[in-house]
Amino acid sequence: MGTSDFTVISGDNGSETTLESPGRFLGAYVVGPPLGSGGMGVVHQARHRLTGEPVAIKTLRQVSNESFQRLVREARLMNQVNHPNVIRILEVGLSDDGCPFLVMERLFGFTAADWLERRGRFTELQLRPILMSTLKGLAAIHEARILHRDLKPSNVFICMRTGELTNVKIIDLGISAAPRSLRITQSGTVPGTPAFLAPEVLASGRFSQQSDLYAAALTIYTLLCGENPLLKTTLSQTVQAVARGELKPLPDVSERLNDALLKATSLRPDRRGTVDELIEAVRYRGCISSWPAGQ
Repeated sequence: MGTSDFTVISGDNGSETTLESPGRFLGAYVVGPPLGSGGMGVVHQARHRLTGEPVAIKTLRQVSNESFQRLVREARLMNQVNHPNVIRILEVGLSDDGCPFLVMERLFGFTAADWLERRGRFTELQLRPILMSTLKGLAAIHEARILHRDLKPSNVFICMRTGELTNVKIIDLGISAAPRSLRITQSGTVPGTPAFLAPEVLASGRFSQQSDLYAAALTIYTLLCGENPLLKTTLSQTVQAVARGELKPLPDVSERLNDALLKATSLRPDRRGTVDELIEAVRYRGCISSWPAGQ
């Protein structure tokens, strides 16, 4: 299958086991145990039944025609992006018992949020290759006229092999959208994670490339700081903190990177610049060797 194609397939209910049970067939794939879960769905490890190729299969918690169309929309949007720093979608389908699923490339490693939880904040030296790859992936998404709308540490995946950093990919584009399709949800809520949403998004629900840039810069800031200082105890406190803009220069971070991050998280979208400008400000200078072996 070419990188610019994906397939809509039907499932094959080869057994009476539940989705969580190893051995169930979905199309050409044998489903294994869950890899993780979120508010919208569950991701399972799986393999192609003939070739043995490892993949990841995403299923939605809410099973309906609308949820299936959401997966199709996600696949079609991401089919427009062919970039090494964005997760690749292979197929989307519906099982015989009505379970919508999405087949993605299998990644090995951990998310940036996992790192924060286990080891604490990144050093600038460790983070530079990660932030460069993340920003290049976001630039490719924007070039395809798509907005991510939920960029945060848990959606930045750090690919590792034998203790070495091999790649970084933006994942979980389930609420991404083309600009013309942006809107507040039917329930009146704004999609995304409030502590990483730009102030204009929280105020009006208006997403843009500048709001994605804000989220990317705040993600980088969070990884360097060890926590998101805008995340408060309650949602209303978080919204107020975002509206005030409480970010300050970080110690042990270069002036150039601090200035770039504070600019990209400006309260005014027209003052944030562009993803390409942030890339230029923090251009990678050969820091992959700073990654400790065995992580």
